[in-house]
Amino acid sequence: MTATVRIQVNGEPREVPPGTTLAGLVGEPQAGLAAAVNGQVVPGAEWARYRLQDGDRVEFVRAVGGGSR
Repeated sequence: MTATVRIQVNGEPREVPPGTTLAGLVGEPQAGLAAAVNGQVVPGAEWARYRLQDGDRVEFVRAVGGGSR
């Protein structure tokens, strides 16, 4: 068994223990925060079950309000 799982989080290399989930990276889903793994959006309801695999590319994106007047 591998001692660590190598992933990228927002483009930065990172090593996590095997079995780490998306929720394990950032905690419970937060309003305005979205996650994608390897280009596929993972709904917040699945973060606690979604186990990361070696080579996964994780992107967290926070929605920002604004616009023109």
